Amino acid sequence: MKKRKRILAGIFGAVLSIQMSGAVLAAPEASEEEWRYDEVEIDMHQYDVGHDAGDLVDQYDFTIGDGSEFFPDLPFEDSEQDFEENEEKNPPIIGENGEVIRTAALDLREKESTDRLDSEGWKWEDVENGGTLILNNCHFRTEENFNIVAEGDVTIVLYGTNTIDVPISSYFFRPMITGDNFTIVAGDETGSLEFRNNTGESLALERLGIAADNLTIESGNIFSDIQFCDINYFFRQEGGNLSISVDEEQEIGIVLNYSNHTDSKYVLSGGSLEIDAYGAGIYGAAEVTGGEVDIQAGVGIIGAEFVIDSADRFVIDGRITGIYNTAGGVDIRNVGEEFCLRIPDCKYGCYPILPMGNVFEPEPKIQEADYTRVNEAVAAAESLNPKDYKSFAAVEKAVKAVKYGQGVVGDRQVIDGYAVLQKRPVDDYADAIYAAIDALEPVPEVGKVSLKKVQTWGYNAVKLTWDRAENADGYRLYYAEKAGEPWKYVTQIANGETVSYIHTGRTTGKNYTYYVRAYTVEDGVKYFGSYSDGKSGKAVPKQVKITKAKAQKGKAALAWNKVNGASGYRIYYKNSENGKWHYVTQIGKGSTTSYTHKGIQDGKDYYYTMRAYRVVNGKKVFGAYAEWKQVDI
Repeated sequence: MKKRKRILAGIFGAVLSIQMSGAVLAAPEASEEEWRYDEVEIDMHQYDVGHDAGDLVDQYDFTIGDGSEFFPDLPFEDSEQDFEENEEKNPPIIGENGEVIRTAALDLREKESTDRLDSEGWKWEDVENGGTLILNNCHFRTEENFNIVAEGDVTIVLYGTNTIDVPISSYFFRPMITGDNFTIVAGDETGSLEFRNNTGESLALERLGIAADNLTIESGNIFSDIQFCDINYFFRQEGGNLSISVDEEQEIGIVLNYSNHTDSKYVLSGGSLEIDAYGAGIYGAAEVTGGEVDIQAGVGIIGAEFVIDSADRFVIDGRITGIYNTAGGVDIRNVGEEFCLRIPDCKYGCYPILPMGNVFEPEPKIQEADYTRVNEAVAAAESLNPKDYKSFAAVEKAVKAVKYGQGVVGDRQVIDGYAVLQKRPVDDYADAIYAAIDALEPVPEVGKVSLKKVQTWGYNAVKLTWDRAENADGYRLYYAEKAGEPWKYVTQIANGETVSYIHTGRTTGKNYTYYVRAYTVEDGVKYFGSYSDGKSGKAVPKQVKITKAKAQKGKAALAWNKVNGASGYRIYYKNSENGKWHYVTQIGKGSTTSYTHKGIQDGKDYYYTMRAYRVVNGKKVFGAYAEWKQVDI
């Protein structure tokens, strides 16, 4: 058996024996003969990413190496020969989707900026200590030991569908991509990368996708049907979707430094991780602060340190154990409903969490948690008016996050029927609500508008006048035709100094009630003040202006300015300033602008006035009386 397989076999064997005994034991006392291999001839290349291993010690304190160079310098063929010149001699291999398959390893250490091969869908842009590799529907299938080799800090940008097949090589345990530090990001919505075993052979523990010091996934869809990676220090997933499916015995989804996984960690802050593995899902320390995790494996996670904090979803199905804590602590807090550690169809007295030397009872006594402070926080949130704040979403989210009926066992919380290591106090809900309330920003204050006048401005218009509101950058106007009916929007005035508006298109004689409110603008967002009190008005014909009142023998000649929209006019007279008005006549044509009043007496004073009218639905709507004019006979 190859050495790495023997190591994992020992780990899984230890876990299985613990389970079958129905108890969790401390790390086994391994004999020199059984566990130490430093004096045994190694028939494989130990691997890392070009680093000296030193004395590698696993959790059981047995040595597996002497510190030789992990990756020997291997020759790589130059793949940059002109494609067209070589096409006839070396016809390209075409993939399932019509893409040209690259059959030579891509050694980025030897490439210069702008090196590219469009026919193969890749481009390299180097910078000091690294560069950017752009893959656009690219397919690698080499007969060498690696597909892609780099050094320094390298960003891989994905466009379309990209595939990397397992190298067809006799070399044991070779990664498909190897280097120092990699960042993977999708260049567009379709950006994806697939690591694929196309050999038809069993590759358990013999091939992997990526070997590096550090790896970051920011976005993209990534799939692997072989062990995805072995990372020396940090594997950070900030977004994207990573799916790993490995079903061979002892094969692992994610490996974090076989030699010393206490110095390395998988950190998930966004995106999703899905693992289906026969062996372990993750080997090494893990921290989940967001995103979604769904692992089905023999052992979900074998780790020296384990933290879940505010995961969106966290589910582990372990055939033997959910979490096997080899050292350090297990810290689970701020988890929601989609948190579960379960052991389906277990035949060996399995437990969701196995800390060293500790066993929890499968059926603990459950006690209801105290929600007093939580309820006080919810009441405080509900007492606030969301309209008083720029955004109330964080408070609403914190209130909705509260889950009632949460049970606790001593100092441990019960989740999905199992006890975990750390109680999550329900007061955390209250803390989150109060923190959201403290972070609220009130909307800017805007003064209430004082609507002064709504006056007629002709037969089909009214004029609104108001006082300038404090802190106003503009105004919105509304009206209602009848009491109790919904208001209708008139217009928005984007100038805080403007204090009047003429509303045209009104029905003559119809009463309208108007409302105005001011707004201010802050960071591109409008914040509104209170509505003004309502004020009513209607449109009527304008006041007539009498331009001529001249006495003639036994008559008086009158003239006036035409009133827009008038259907006609009515004329009146009196014989003294304080006298009674008498009806003279009605003129039924709005275009008429003169009239002679006959049959008047000489020696008397005559005072004349008139008003325009407009017929609406068979009824006359009158304007204001004209200023009277005196005629001396």
